[in-house]
Amino acid sequence: MSQKVYRLKELMDVVGLRRSAIADRLAAGDFPNPIQLGPRAKGWLVDEVDKWLAERMVARDGKAAAVKAAAASKAATDQAAA
Repeated sequence: MSQKVYRLKELMDVVGLRRSAIADRLAAGDFPNPIQLGPRAKGWLVDEVDKWLAERMVARDGKAAAVKAAAASKAATDQAAA
């Protein structure tokens, strides 16, 4: 099994978050947990980070679809009232 690993600096570039924001999300349980690579080294599995990013995109797209549906419903209601 060959897994690629992000170290913190690369992770910050990939997800667009700073160290403190990653720490906050880890504490809240809203970010993939790191794996211990050595006594002082941690890393994040690329597959888990990619899945987390995909979940963010789905959440974004779901919200966008809900906003569009609400706008269409309001427009239809406004048109029917006119």
